[in-house]
Amino acid sequence: MAMQNLFIRLLKISRPSFWIIVPTSFLIGLSFGSHGLSYAGFRFTPVMIVQMVLLSFPFCLFTFGLNDIYDLKSDKKNPRKSGQSLVSALTEGIVLNNPDRDKSVIYTVSCLTAIAMTVSALLSRNMINLFYTISLITLSFTYSTPPWRLKTKPPLDSVVAGAMISLCPIGMGYSLVDNSIFIPSQIYVLTFATMGFHAFSTIVDAEPDKQAGDRTFAVVFGRRAAAFFAAVTVFTGALSIKSIKFQFIAGCYIMLFLYTSIRPSAKSARIVSYIILSSCILMEILWLAPFFIK
Repeated sequence: MAMQNLFIRLLKISRPSFWIIVPTSFLIGLSFGSHGLSYAGFRFTPVMIVQMVLLSFPFCLFTFGLNDIYDLKSDKKNPRKSGQSLVSALTEGIVLNNPDRDKSVIYTVSCLTAIAMTVSALLSRNMINLFYTISLITLSFTYSTPPWRLKTKPPLDSVVAGAMISLCPIGMGYSLVDNSIFIPSQIYVLTFATMGFHAFSTIVDAEPDKQAGDRTFAVVFGRRAAAFFAAVTVFTGALSIKSIKFQFIAGCYIMLFLYTSIRPSAKSARIVSYIILSSCILMEILWLAPFFIK
């Protein structure tokens, strides 16, 4: 029973709704490579499968677990984190009610995850894959933990988040199906847009972060600036990618961001974040589906 309760607690900390996001970025990397998903002779290798699995629950527990340890002060002030049920934890996570015990477990699992990710990269015998993997581990660790705590050093916090969510996992996948060290420009555009969305997401917790003394993007530059920056990053992406469908969707996102810049409340930012995050996941699945249905 104790092990079952511990596992359920770790599930809550890992935010299950985010398990799909980073593995999907990895798949996007596979789709861009010259010998990737669209290549007739493409086959998933054991390294690809292992890395995708590690980027789901294990990596989310690594990232969010460390974040929860050092965000405890602001989390206690945050009504969004007050729920302890599995349903509320799907996206919100929980407040660590036994920090010493939780810290020990999270650090143990995080170390095992980092080792497993590094070993998988070494087994790929691909130096570029190893570079992106080590970069992802390093950024995820320094994002939340002192003395670095990059999440409190805007705009570096959003730059790091863009690399963690988009650039590094996409680069990991791309490196396994293409010999080029230069990734396509679309990946940089996606990373830039991810930076904007991260900046926007800091609006949701701006008040508890400010009370706890955490200097996030929205706390330092203001909620309106965070929303406007998100609109600018997506607008830049829309200009860079000549696709009517993409530009239409980008236009919808820009309007939502601009609306929030006019009414920059935590509630409106939270709703917009859910809408955009859900639609992005759905679009990525729809975009990747044809590669598997052939």
